[in-house]
Amino acid sequence: MSIAGLYTGIRALNATQIALEITGQNIANVNTPNYTRQRVSLVQTDALRRSYGSLGTGVAVDGIERVRDAFIDLEIKGQKSNVGARSVEADIYDRIEQILNEPSEIGIVSLLGDFFDALSDVANSPEDIGVRDALAIKAQTLTGQINFFDNKLDQLRLDTNATVANTVTEINSLTQQVAELNTEILKVEASNSHIANDLRDKRQGVINDLAERTNITVSEMDSGEVNISISGFNVVFGAVSRDLDVQLKTGDELPVHDVVIANTNGIVNFSSGTMAGYLQSRDTNIVNVINDLDTFARGLIDELNNIHVDGRGLNGFSNLTSVNAVDNAAIPLDTTNLAITPVDTSFDIGVYDSGSDTTTSVTIAVDVSADSLTNVAANINAALVGAGITEVTASVNANNELAFASSDTDFTFTFGNVTDDTSNFLSAIGINTFFTGSDASNIAINNTVVTNPEFIAAATSAASGDNNNALLMADLRESKNMSSNTRTIEGFYQAFVVGIGADAQNSQIDWDAHDGYLTQLLLKRESVSGVNLDEEAANLIRYQRAYEASARYISVIDQILNTLVNGLI
Repeated sequence: MSIAGLYTGIRALNATQIALEITGQNIANVNTPNYTRQRVSLVQTDALRRSYGSLGTGVAVDGIERVRDAFIDLEIKGQKSNVGARSVEADIYDRIEQILNEPSEIGIVSLLGDFFDALSDVANSPEDIGVRDALAIKAQTLTGQINFFDNKLDQLRLDTNATVANTVTEINSLTQQVAELNTEILKVEASNSHIANDLRDKRQGVINDLAERTNITVSEMDSGEVNISISGFNVVFGAVSRDLDVQLKTGDELPVHDVVIANTNGIVNFSSGTMAGYLQSRDTNIVNVINDLDTFARGLIDELNNIHVDGRGLNGFSNLTSVNAVDNAAIPLDTTNLAITPVDTSFDIGVYDSGSDTTTSVTIAVDVSADSLTNVAANINAALVGAGITEVTASVNANNELAFASSDTDFTFTFGNVTDDTSNFLSAIGINTFFTGSDASNIAINNTVVTNPEFIAAATSAASGDNNNALLMADLRESKNMSSNTRTIEGFYQAFVVGIGADAQNSQIDWDAHDGYLTQLLLKRESVSGVNLDEEAANLIRYQRAYEASARYISVIDQILNTLVNGLI
């Protein structure tokens, strides 16, 4: 027995002491987010070579390791990105459903039904002003709610866009943190050749937060630093981080932004993460809903107006100005800015002389590729004069609107189309229409009808009780004029609402499925890298016993050496 035995015992004491300290560290961090369970790596020290063989010299601490599974870490990073995108899309769909508020008394389905009911009431009692007033009120309520929903959807896009900008700020902060941690890890590990476990845990937590927001590719260098790229753009390279920025998106009606690499025009396309969810919701999901709502409003406007312009109210007009204007009254109609492009067609003007109780009708032909609005006004005047009517004239006013006026109170005029039922000049320019506007953002009831419900064109003639045009408008409820003549106006909107509900449900199911898989991965990681108090308690007892045994061993060696030394004296 030699003095070397004491060193063997001392090494054992040191190793078990460190093992006890690491066990205590694990127990202390059992609830610390992103903490990775650590363990001591023990190795035999070099043996002494003797004539009788190798004599062991004990144990040493080779290092302190983080217990991790690289494959699970990679899966968690990717799954966090998937869950991030789907959680956002599910949330946005939920908000869309809240905006549309179906089924409810203030939903479009109910209000549209009330509107068609009111049209039927006018058809049943065409000369009842109270019934006409009720139709105007129902129409105002319907169009107002369509406007409200469109405005709310636009606001949802803007709110989502603001969140995109906030997420860019968060991403920049996280990439800067990774770059700073790279520097600290490099400094620690280069100076003592040991793994900076605490810093690596912290960096892994930041990387997971980053993965939740965007798709990232992470690669670790031999130095221990990591490089990170987003959709092919490097955002972290060692100690250097590169910021993202936002720039105004071109070609969009709303002031929304693209995400770009700062100080460049390089647009970043995100494939997952909350950022991808926000952009997908903002630029596709919400836009699709708005477009479908516009299609519904456009169909309602066109179908009602195409019938209304061919009818007449209880009284004729003494003056009337078109709702819509052209940008240039001197150019062909098919090159102007009208929301509806007129087709080559004709329309009719009927002038009633109450003094003689006679009606004179003229037909106006329109060649949209040759006639300007000024030409149409001139043709109207020529036709009226040719029919002996000088009391009613047409003109283009300073706002490039078509205006009609009667210079004699005995003369009033109405509009219709008995020669070509496909005419849309009057609808396009906004003469004798029921609705105004071109989509969900601006659909409204014509102010002329609101203030003078007697001008609701329920009739096609001056005969008392004529309800022919009102019947045609009410019949639109059952007419399949939408979706390539496969759906009614009501059916289109109902299918639109059902489609949103299905998309919302599918989005929620998709989110739940991916979130469930992430939960499984996190549980798997916890079983590998998490702290198990039962296991650590067992380690405490094991290392305590080892420490006590090492101390006992040293005591025995001390007694033997003491006997040998004292025995020689």
